[in-house]
Amino acid sequence: MLLRKWAVTSVVIGSFCAGLWCSAAELPADTVVIQMNSRQAPPDWALRERLLLRENERAAEKYFNKYWDERGYFKCRETWGIGKGSDDVLQATANFPLLYALGADRSVLDMYYKAYDAHIKQFATETIEAVPEWGIFHNGFVAYNDFHHHAEQYASFSQLPLADPGNARFSKLAMRFAGFYLNEGLEPDAEPNYDYEHHIIRSSITGSRGALLEIAPEFWGFNWQDIWKRRPDFEHWTNVKGDLPMNLGATTFATNAFMLSGEEKYRRWVLDYVNAWCRRAAANGGIFPANVGLNGKVGEHWDGDWWRHMHGTWRWFREIIGGVENATLLSGGDPRYMAAIRRQIHALLADAVEENGKLYPPSTYDGERWSGKLRFGRNLARLYLTEFNEDDLKLIEEEIARYGTPGRFDYRTDFFYFAKDFAWIYYLLGRNPEFPGRMMDSDLGRIRRHMETMRQDESKDWERWTDSTHRLIPVSTHALMNLTCGALGHNLSKGMYPILAEVWHYDPERNRPGLPDDVAALVDKITKDQVSLRLVNLCQSEPRTVVVRMGAYGENHCLKANDTDVNSSFFAVKLAPGCGGSLTLKVKRFLNPPRAALPWQK
Repeated sequence: MLLRKWAVTSVVIGSFCAGLWCSAAELPADTVVIQMNSRQAPPDWALRERLLLRENERAAEKYFNKYWDERGYFKCRETWGIGKGSDDVLQATANFPLLYALGADRSVLDMYYKAYDAHIKQFATETIEAVPEWGIFHNGFVAYNDFHHHAEQYASFSQLPLADPGNARFSKLAMRFAGFYLNEGLEPDAEPNYDYEHHIIRSSITGSRGALLEIAPEFWGFNWQDIWKRRPDFEHWTNVKGDLPMNLGATTFATNAFMLSGEEKYRRWVLDYVNAWCRRAAANGGIFPANVGLNGKVGEHWDGDWWRHMHGTWRWFREIIGGVENATLLSGGDPRYMAAIRRQIHALLADAVEENGKLYPPSTYDGERWSGKLRFGRNLARLYLTEFNEDDLKLIEEEIARYGTPGRFDYRTDFFYFAKDFAWIYYLLGRNPEFPGRMMDSDLGRIRRHMETMRQDESKDWERWTDSTHRLIPVSTHALMNLTCGALGHNLSKGMYPILAEVWHYDPERNRPGLPDDVAALVDKITKDQVSLRLVNLCQSEPRTVVVRMGAYGENHCLKANDTDVNSSFFAVKLAPGCGGSLTLKVKRFLNPPRAALPWQK
């Protein structure tokens, strides 16, 4: 099989705006303003939260200054391949935009923008090992890759609608990238990425040049021969025709484009595409099949086998939960999407594998038997936090019983940086009161360890691989997400998940997202119709104002805050010097269309 030959091209349109001071926002006249005048000693959780935010800023700056040069080029051996490539370079800035959106200094976001623009220039040169003949980038986006690598490359990019919704250049790029999967902006002779009749993305390998329906092993880059020797399933990595659940990652591009533009075509595309996958799962006993062919038939290019795909045997693609979360967000909370996740969970439990007297859901299927042990993890957490179903909580308790006891939680923050969501959920249920301190200590410890390892790193630029610093990424946002916003911690740039939160905070004085200076927030209880939020102003000499929005994108609605009628997606709180208090927010979920804009902007 031959690769289509293309000229090596890339497009970089200008550069993102540098951080500028913005005048204070003028809140709409009908904004509900709640005054907090109760003085209180600075709580320990609040002091530690502000310290964690500041230490994240410092660590990000030191990390960036060590591993990127003055141009924004990553200091590495420049390669292109499945294991070492441009996606790794941008992944190395994991969660920088998210950290800014939580309240960190603007310089954190500017570092991400600098790395983003520079990595396109850096990987468009002739110095790249095994540069593909079609070029790595085309029209500002990766020409061809699978969604495992797209998701790594654009995970932080997908956080920009929350972090910097007013950036006009970013908004244009976000809609352009989504458009590629609506077959917009492709070259006239390109293979379309999407089939509107069968509701499939037409290949495992897609991008700004369209879908690749045939590839040779050399497609996978400079070290493909080594991979071929190590991986017995590598011979299947050239069978790329048709769709697979990994492509559900594309729904985040379209979701962001809808939130930025309000254009119905993006929302409709997400719902149609996710609906098609949910129908296939329902027809397959509740299990999302691993492939679907160009004619819309499961198993079409795999000898009729529903469980095979380019990377081997059936597994739970992490992009499935991201796809159904996007559909839930854009459909106004339609429960059918989470129901598809729940059906797959129960289908796997029906084929549980017994080991040492415990039943474990299997992680893979090879056509003859189910095997392995699967952790449902975030899938269970999202199920419960979307619908607050007691049966879903029982599934969480069963998973804890399989892998640990309720009183002993693991706060390990490893390479993938995906902390135990169940420890946080138990805190919200009143069963794990020490969670805030332990989780913040865990994140502070992660920063400290990574900074110490970085100081000891004497590697030379030409020795460093594109992914060499992944284990050193210091940005640690789980505790801040859990505690300040009531949100699941975001994985280390391993997927383009939507950001789903109970509340998000904004600083009207600086006209930006994130906690204002000296303000700390704590979400300590969440139910289906209520959120408990504590706010405090640590500054003893000046007042502070914080705007609280319901949901990361205003998708939820606040009916009341304590005894105050709000009836809006946001409200403001004025905190006198050294004052704070608690709010019980009466919530109506998914009442509003999600928007990527500052709350006070029309």
